[in-house]
Amino acid sequence: MSYQDKLGRPCGFLDLEDKENSGHFVRRFFRLEAQKGVLEYYVDNPSNLPEGSNPVGTIQLQYISQVSDAGKQKPKVQFCFVISIGGRKYFLKADSQNEQERWIRILTDLTKIKVPKKDIPQQADGDCNAEEITKSYTTEIVGGVVLKREDSDDSSSSSDEDEHTRYMLPSKSIREPIKMGFCVKQGARVKSWKRRWFVLDSENIAYYKSDTWQGKTPLKSIPVMEILDVRESRGIHLNKDNLFEIVTSARVFYCQCDTPGDMQDWMSKITTIMLSKEGMQRKKSMESKECQTTNPVKLRSSPESRSSIWV
Repeated sequence: MSYQDKLGRPCGFLDLEDKENSGHFVRRFFRLEAQKGVLEYYVDNPSNLPEGSNPVGTIQLQYISQVSDAGKQKPKVQFCFVISIGGRKYFLKADSQNEQERWIRILTDLTKIKVPKKDIPQQADGDCNAEEITKSYTTEIVGGVVLKREDSDDSSSSSDEDEHTRYMLPSKSIREPIKMGFCVKQGARVKSWKRRWFVLDSENIAYYKSDTWQGKTPLKSIPVMEILDVRESRGIHLNKDNLFEIVTSARVFYCQCDTPGDMQDWMSKITTIMLSKEGMQRKKSMESKECQTTNPVKLRSSPESRSSIWV
C-alpha cells in the first residue's frame, strides 16, 4: 500500500517484472523523488537497510512517455500498470485497484502525461459505493513483504530465543486469528531489526520464524493481559516510519508497519482486545464480591441445625 513518508514522498511496495515479458515479478519498495526527477526502487524499505544504501534501480521521470493500465498486455496479472520509456516498458503490479489508480495518477501528474480515460477506471457516482467496484485483496504489507491471505513469519534473532520461555504459547492454538501480518521489530538485546510474522488472537499476540506458522511454537507470545499500553512511537526512532510500541512490564516492543493505515489497524485491534479483557475482569471481580456478600448469609445456621445434619 502506498503512503507518504515523513518528507512527503509517495512510496510503497509494488511488484516489478524482473525482465520485460518474463512474467516473473519481484517485490520492490518504490519511492518517488520528485525534486530529483526520479522514481527509485529498493529491495526493501530504506529505513530497514544499512544507512546510505543505494537503490537497485531508478526510472527517470523526464523520459516517461506514457503511464497506463496494463490489463490488455497482462490480462492474467491483476492491478498491473505499465510505465513506458522509449523502447522499454516497466510492468508494475499493485495490491489493489485503488493502489494501481493512485500510482498512475501520481506519475501522470508529475510527468504531465495525458492518460486515456479508458485506462483508468472511473470511481462510482451517486448512491453506488466505490468500494463495491474497486475490490482489493486482503493483503498484509508490512516490513517489506506483501502477503495475499498467506501466513508468514520471519527469521529470529538471538534475543528472541532468549525470551522464548517467558512468553510461551501452545504450539497448536485453536483460537481464530484476528489479524496477521508482517512487522519489523527490534530485538531485545541485539538491537537489530528483524522481519516477523505476527498473529493476534483473543488471548495473545505472537510472532513466528517463517510463514509456515501453523502448528509451530512462536518465537514469542505476549499475553494481552500483560500489555499495559499500545501507542504510536514518537521521538525515539525518528528514522522509522509507521512505528508503534507494545508496552509490557517486562519491556517495550517496537514494531514497524509498512503503512500508517496498517499501524493504526494493529493498534486498534490490540486495544479493542485489551478493553474487552479489562471489561471481563471487572465483571468477574464484581461477581466475586457479590458471591462473598451473599453466600455467608445463606450458610449461617444454628448449632442445633448443624448437629442435626449428622443425625
